[in-house]
Amino acid sequence: MASLCHKNLITKSCRSFFRFLKPNPKSPITVNKLFLLIVPVFVQFSEGTAREGTSSMVRYFSNPFQDLRSDAFVNMTGHERLIRERLMHVVETVDEKQPRSEKAMDGGLYVGSAGLAYMYLHLAGLPTFREQRRGLLEKAEEWIKPSLVFYSSSRYRPDATDACAFILGSCGAWAVGAVIAHHLGDRETAGRRLREFQKGATACLPIDYFRHGGDEMLVGRAGYLLGCRWLASQLGQEPINQKHRFALLDVMVESGMRYAKNHKSFIPLMYSYYGTEYLGAAHGLCGILFVMLQNQDWLAQSPHKDVVRAAMDAFMNLQTEEGNFPCAMDDLVGRRNRRPEDELVHWCHGAPGAVYCVAKAYLTWNDEKYLKSLRRAADLVWEKGLLLKGPGICHGVAGNAEVFLLLYRLTKEQKYLHRALKFQEFLFSEDMKRARTPDTPYSLYEGLAGTACFLGDMLHPDLAHFPFMDVKTGSPFSKRGGREREKTDARKNPNARGGQVEVEVWNSTIVVPEDLNFYDTYQLVGQKVKKTRSTVPDVTINADTFARAHGWYFPNPYSDYGTGSTSSLSSSLQKTRAKIRERLKGMVEVIESKLPRDEDAMDGALYTGSSGAGYMYLHISTAPSFHAEKQALLERGEGWIERSLAFFTSKRYRADITDSCGFLLGSSGVWAVGAAIAHELDEHFGRVAESRKSENATTTLRDSKKVDSRLARFAKGATKCLPIDFFRPGGDEMLVGRAGYLIGVKWLSVQLDREVIPRNIRYPLLDAVVKSGIRYSRKNNSSVPLMYSYYGTEYLGAAHGLAGILFALLIHDDWFRQSMHQKTKVYKWHTMFFLSVPCGSVIRRSVDVLVSMQTEEGNWRVYLDEEARSRSKAKEPTKIQWCHGAPGIVFCLAKAYLVWGDEKYLNSLRKAADLTWEKGLLWKGPGLCHGVAGNAEVFLLLYRLTKEEKYLYRAMKFQEFLFSSEIRRARTPDTPYSLYEGLAGTACFLVDLLHPEEARFPFMNVFS
Repeated sequence: MASLCHKNLITKSCRSFFRFLKPNPKSPITVNKLFLLIVPVFVQFSEGTAREGTSSMVRYFSNPFQDLRSDAFVNMTGHERLIRERLMHVVETVDEKQPRSEKAMDGGLYVGSAGLAYMYLHLAGLPTFREQRRGLLEKAEEWIKPSLVFYSSSRYRPDATDACAFILGSCGAWAVGAVIAHHLGDRETAGRRLREFQKGATACLPIDYFRHGGDEMLVGRAGYLLGCRWLASQLGQEPINQKHRFALLDVMVESGMRYAKNHKSFIPLMYSYYGTEYLGAAHGLCGILFVMLQNQDWLAQSPHKDVVRAAMDAFMNLQTEEGNFPCAMDDLVGRRNRRPEDELVHWCHGAPGAVYCVAKAYLTWNDEKYLKSLRRAADLVWEKGLLLKGPGICHGVAGNAEVFLLLYRLTKEQKYLHRALKFQEFLFSEDMKRARTPDTPYSLYEGLAGTACFLGDMLHPDLAHFPFMDVKTGSPFSKRGGREREKTDARKNPNARGGQVEVEVWNSTIVVPEDLNFYDTYQLVGQKVKKTRSTVPDVTINADTFARAHGWYFPNPYSDYGTGSTSSLSSSLQKTRAKIRERLKGMVEVIESKLPRDEDAMDGALYTGSSGAGYMYLHISTAPSFHAEKQALLERGEGWIERSLAFFTSKRYRADITDSCGFLLGSSGVWAVGAAIAHELDEHFGRVAESRKSENATTTLRDSKKVDSRLARFAKGATKCLPIDFFRPGGDEMLVGRAGYLIGVKWLSVQLDREVIPRNIRYPLLDAVVKSGIRYSRKNNSSVPLMYSYYGTEYLGAAHGLAGILFALLIHDDWFRQSMHQKTKVYKWHTMFFLSVPCGSVIRRSVDVLVSMQTEEGNWRVYLDEEARSRSKAKEPTKIQWCHGAPGIVFCLAKAYLVWGDEKYLNSLRKAADLTWEKGLLWKGPGLCHGVAGNAEVFLLLYRLTKEEKYLYRAMKFQEFLFSSEIRRARTPDTPYSLYEGLAGTACFLVDLLHPEEARFPFMNVFS
């Protein structure tokens, strides 16, 4: 009977949650009834119960749960409904019971009413509540507005830190208010609130602005900078200029170095807060280090980056054998000895807060010692993290559970998802009734508002993040580490209603609705881009089948070619051509209006930077379907390229050693695309001038000069990467190394119809690639005659690995023909080096070994020793992407097939294509690098090779899926409008589908 009442109460709560009504003071649900029925987390201690600080104090409940077996899999499908119901009721309770007095507003985001606004904002960003997003944002505004009125009134008495206190002052409330207004489409209000936040930048710039300790997170500089990074991720632009942000970070380092020197600290950066040298996230060193590491652009150019890493490693050395971190330096020198059962395992003090700093260090430097530290901390939290203090995130069960979601995002290991799930269960258990009632039981950091954020994260563990501390936000793509560039999360793009953006392109002005989100279905209607329902039948996916996919791909819902009505496929394509064209044009307008134009967006080069839009326009302009719009497309592409090149030539751009030859992730590729666009404009205006009797001769001359100057800048990369060891972590791969540069050389030569790098330079570059691979292979006794490593990993795929490098060698056919007989050194500046067999033979043997590594299913491992690493438990390699796996390796094998005509390469290609058909509808999104569009290019490649209609059919079905309702469930890319991760690459695929006989993956045309 009790369980039935429980169920009815939950159901009633679910119905009322989405009405977003004002709190009902006559609600029959009292606090006590609520806690007993649905959120049994607060029961006051009786007078005889031990309290914190007494000798009998025990800080945590014993963990009653069994850990996950190593081979088990967590099926979240069976839990999501209950978690969602619990979340709904928690939110309704918080909204009803949180006081609305001025006293309740005075706690900032930490314990004040503004924290509830953040709770609603956090939930509004979750795909689960996509349909309720507007209502959630309006509820957030309902809570933030009175708080901001209070902070603006004469009744509020700010202290010395208020202007820059992000978590415990008005500053954070202004930031959250600005984001809410921004998402609601109220630009004027958002701008006004943002200006209030910006006042804090000058307030905390003086090094001693707060003599009790102005660097920590709750009221100090670290918190303010944390807010800056969070705002940038939400708004898509910097809230304060980069120069000012860098100055604040420099002051924070100087403050720490000065204190460490004066107090003879063995940690090179040290800080104190009210006389205590805290180490935790709230007031101490690890929170400050996290903020420094979050500002990767500053760190890359800072003269103090070695000091930051030294401080990070010194902090790491303080971790206990059990996995915890001391609360403060006092704990180390004997002034405060804690027994094991008395140690603090909280976000504010201890391992649950330190993990964010350590995780950021792991993502920054890719050192396994940081991951080992994280695992130890997570094991400690599993043992001692069910805190008696309550359900909150600062020092409660929900905050500790976020540790497991962080580890799950980093490792994808099921045991961490299992642990988070068990902590969630404990929050609603009978034992939780014995926990202490927080002082502010409905607040963000101490109470149920934070618990609601955790429950929301449980619905989407791949997107989980502790409030304001997403370790994968604010980290530009590391050219040195090869990790994914993390930019603005498009799940939280503006959701305005009625707002419009005018975009001048396609020879006309197009109106784009500002509330258009990344996965909205859209089409061009007249001169307006309009959101529509899906124009293809909804795809139904069985939930159990999807759960077994482990989150990598959607099961393919389509029948293959030949199993249904597939007659007259060419005729079918003709019928859908108009629809594809309209979809493409609508998509381009969305990209044009949404792609950021700030300098941070330019720094990702062709891969994730705004210059990728320049290539997109060039790609479209070459299609016969858009011949009439060619000039407009090229001029739009030139606009994007010019902005990027201005940045790359400015003093603000900090180039690394691979930049001048980094084709996809450096300036080299941008110069190449710029030269190609200028050439096309030169050719276009030249033809026009000829037809109009030299009317456009001046324009033609100007574009011709641009071609030469940009080509000269591109050519500088050749000498940079000629030394065999020019980049020790691995200088041969495609994104930043020689292979990418050589692919760019070939592509640009085809575009300009002339040799852009002379043979006496190009041939030595190709020789250097071969020599490097042979040397590495022999030194490491590799089974592959040519083998390479990138940051210590022997990758096999297209992005960083063997397949991309072999492709780069095979496309230079003039050199390759010569290399078939080459055995000795060719150029006098080379070190003496003799090949035991002809170069061409080594290349072919390497391709053959690569083919032999293909699994029965059709895929390849990510790296050579994958079986000896963590993926050894998987029956099949998991990644089916261009960057890693079959969809990228096919381009190498297709070129090998064209070179040698051996059927085994074609058979391998067919197996790879069949695998991609089965598992290529990726959960990661629509992009080229690791998305649906990039995988669809596999079918267009096979269609060009074989002319078999089944491959064209498959490409058309993948295109349908890109506009189906199911794609909305996919992960939003980190750079959602870019070339390799986002819609710009998807647009290129749509162009290729319009002309499948000319289809080519960007820069990888095997037929050129």
